[in-house]
Amino acid sequence: MSFLDRVAQLPPRALAGGDSETIPASRVTYHSFCQSTNVLGIANLAPRLLREVCGLELRELPEAEVCCGFGGSTSLDHPEVAREIARRKLDNVAQAGAATLVTDNPGCLLHLRGAAAARRLPLRVAHVAEILAERLPSVEEGRTQP
Repeated sequence: MSFLDRVAQLPPRALAGGDSETIPASRVTYHSFCQSTNVLGIANLAPRLLREVCGLELRELPEAEVCCGFGGSTSLDHPEVAREIARRKLDNVAQAGAATLVTDNPGCLLHLRGAAAARRLPLRVAHVAEILAERLPSVEEGRTQP
């Protein structure tokens, strides 16, 4: 993400196309990885890419700054606590009215995707890179005729 932001410097709406059926523009919310928020200071980077570059309207996630429950070894050492934290996070996603939850960390992704599947929720949990990739024009679309 830092590369896309600082080096590629994609212009606004550069990836605003893509599959709007897969990614309903008004039903997306974002969960920031704790280290992105608290250590790296890049919590606003992925939401900015999703909003400005992809043209998505993000729904506000209640308690967005709160951990998803994966938390390093927390999900292994204290699975009951981790499940309860994930339940609360998914309840907040439902409160936001989102059909897609985007995150920037593989641990959060696996934890939240598993929790959503266990509850049989009709929720897509995706990594920000998946959303960006889906919005890239296909090779066929970009090809010019000789």
